[in-house]
Amino acid sequence: MKKAIMAVTIFVLLLATLSGCSSPKSDFTAALKKVTENKQYTTNVTFEINDLSSNYIQQFGPDVSLTQLKKSNLQYKISVDSDSSSSYSGFSLHWAGNKPLDLTLHALQNSDDGKAYIPVSDIYDASDSISSLLTDSTAKIFNEVLAENKDLESKYLNFFETIQNFS
Repeated sequence: MKKAIMAVTIFVLLLATLSGCSSPKSDFTAALKKVTENKQYTTNVTFEINDLSSNYIQQFGPDVSLTQLKKSNLQYKISVDSDSSSSYSGFSLHWAGNKPLDLTLHALQNSDDGKAYIPVSDIYDASDSISSLLTDSTAKIFNEVLAENKDLESKYLNFFETIQNFS
């Protein structure tokens, strides 16, 4: 009986100790929850590669090196103002590969109706990067459309209506 009580006591102490410990994941989740409880907040997140095992690098093939991966990054910023029911998001992708890519997109969202607006100027600013991803004939058409519609550069696109028009 003594051994059973001792085993139960040790088990309870072990559970109490483990429940008091926190992992990096739980710390991150708790910090993120605290941020979102505020009426106004801004969060910046950057993803970048500092090191990678050779097995993973080989899976990318001969066109991608660790140096290219270290020089590339993905950034995301979100600012929320609950009082005005609005938010701002910024997304930036920098790829330092054979075909470099710098792409930045912004979005403004009305939290009341859920509509998101993207500045058309982002498309004009990223036209070189976007053109490098397209075939020559498609890039020519894309650049011609931009040149003929300069008056739209200061406007905003309703993101969801635009997606519906394409589908």
